[in-house]
Amino acid sequence: ISEGGIITDLGGLTPQYKSNETGEVEEEQQFIKVGTVVEIGHKCEFLKPGDVVFYTEASECMVPFYKMGFVVVAEQRIVAVVNEKLTERKNEFKNGR
Repeated sequence: ISEGGIITDLGGLTPQYKSNETGEVEEEQQFIKVGTVVEIGHKCEFLKPGDVVFYTEASECMVPFYKMGFVVVAEQRIVAVVNEKLTERKNEFKNGR
């Protein structure tokens, strides 16, 4: 758990549940994903490389770059950002700095 109280890592564990249909323990499909910003586009206003972001699985678009698992997610589709001084960066942007 981070200082802000957000869980950012499950330690490699995948959530599981017992299916009512089969009675078997199955892996829970996760719809929210976690990623680290590697690069930003010129119109990206609030993110920077190194930010940890949460986004929905439906928001990602796979990038076939040497099968490295990169995805593109529009800044507007980011659910949450975990970083330091995001509020200060937002205020600087608003004030035109």
